[in-house]
Amino acid sequence: PLQREVLALARQYARTPNASTIPLDKTCKQWKTRFYKVMVKVGLTRTQTGATPHSFRHTYLNDLYEQVAGFPSPVRGGPGKGMHPLADQQARQVVAERAGHRRLQISNAYLGR
Repeated sequence: PLQREVLALARQYARTPNASTIPLDKTCKQWKTRFYKVMVKVGLTRTQTGATPHSFRHTYLNDLYEQVAGFPSPVRGGPGKGMHPLADQQARQVVAERAGHRRLQISNAYLGR
């Protein structure tokens, strides 16, 4: 429920379904700087954890895929061509939505093809 609330809030900042959530008064560089300052403050840096903030995102989304599909994602050595296509598509849709994306293809970046 909390994640859905945060995603709903983030969607309010996107001007269109495919737009960035970077505020109009900020550049990408300014927004990235702010993001990494927050990550340092909460202790989610490579120095502090041995992993990058984005690696936590990939791990979470791959865990979610496996939970929904019932088998590991291709990037984790899942069944590949032997996977059930409908289960794969449904899991990818859940992953894409949870990641804050509308396009199903974006899940390839996290899960592999």
